[in-house]
Amino acid sequence: MWPGVFHLTLVNNAGAAFGLWKDSGVFLAVFSAVSFLIIAVYLFKRPGRPHAFAWSLIAGGALGNLVDRVAYGYVIDYLDLGVWPVFNFADACICLGVAWIVFRFMARQPKAPHASDPF
Repeated sequence: MWPGVFHLTLVNNAGAAFGLWKDSGVFLAVFSAVSFLIIAVYLFKRPGRPHAFAWSLIAGGALGNLVDRVAYGYVIDYLDLGVWPVFNFADACICLGVAWIVFRFMARQPKAPHASDPF
């Protein structure tokens, strides 16, 4: 598609990221489902939470990969940058959501200690 930079490459990934935990589809499907449910409940019970968009990206990615696992028994990866393992849009959403949360966490200013704090 973009010679030397981007290609579409079909990979049936029966494992997790980078093919780890190959043939652990049931565990990974349950993990995806539980992750999605926890995030969905968190966002539903506390609307307007900081980083809601980032958490939504993570939940959507987990749900997307879960759909593949239930429908096919594996995740279909297809985005190939040539210098990185082949991944899919759901993986990209999860990574962007996690990166957003980590970046925002690291960019936080530390709070000044209260006078009553002994340490």
